Amino acid sequence: MVGVGVGVDVVLLVALMMMMGVMESRGAAWQISWGNNGEVETESNEETSQTTSEESTTTTTLDNPPAATLIYPSYTRITSAVLGTFTLVYGWKVIDVYDTLKVPNYCTCIYACWSSPECVSARLDMEGGDSNWQCHLSTRNPLERQHVEQPDNVYIFWEASITSGRSLGIQSDGLEYMAFETKMIHSNAKQECLKIPGYRLAITKSVQSYNVLQSLAISLGYDVLVDLYRQMSDNEWGDGTLYTDSPMSTEAELEDNGDPETAFTATGDKVKGVKALSSEHYFLCQANPLNVQW
Repeated sequence: MVGVGVGVDVVLLVALMMMMGVMESRGAAWQISWGNNGEVETESNEETSQTTSEESTTTTTLDNPPAATLIYPSYTRITSAVLGTFTLVYGWKVIDVYDTLKVPNYCTCIYACWSSPECVSARLDMEGGDSNWQCHLSTRNPLERQHVEQPDNVYIFWEASITSGRSLGIQSDGLEYMAFETKMIHSNAKQECLKIPGYRLAITKSVQSYNVLQSLAISLGYDVLVDLYRQMSDNEWGDGTLYTDSPMSTEAELEDNGDPETAFTATGDKVKGVKALSSEHYFLCQANPLNVQW
């Protein structure tokens, strides 16, 4: 059993609760105040811990996190000088656990996982109502697929636990990107991204996202797969949007290889068709911590 109550920095927990906003246990809403930089940050020294933010903040309310395949769960990335960088995703739970604690709030669950050497992810079960929540600790990271969709649960994982990925942070399109320097065919890359709650294989329908992906491809030094696919007829994004209906289609040069089953990569200057079933490429996963249109 993890000693949750011993040595907990109360100031840090209060700061965490303030920066996370209000999370309703029965109504499916999560309210978060964001600074201009798009991330919630905390700083700490020996004397005190405090929440830092820009002077101007906006409040995003994420209503009714759905289970539909093409709509993605509420996702929050938090950077703390004390606790490191971790993520909370509403509507998911970890199922491979080694310890369960009764906790009064989600901050205590976060601290419990952070303070346990074995823990890299956790599940906060809010079904019991306020001050009667269950915190389940796990040694499994998201890519090990030990999690499933579950209302009234929050899945918590540390960025450092995904050792095969490298976070590229939140870009100018408001989306967060993670690079994986392992080559895969389109279907495998898509599944790899979906293993991490809140992430998907990059979709760049907007001109801004297309420009971001071009810049990232140039800085990384390689082409990256995007979730654009054709099977016999239309080119279609992973969320069901036709390529010709996306704003970036008027900006991008599309180089089509003519194969009936085609996947696409983004390069520094074009979108290029590749053999979907055999051509392996690097890829980027994409998340939406600011709840922007994507």
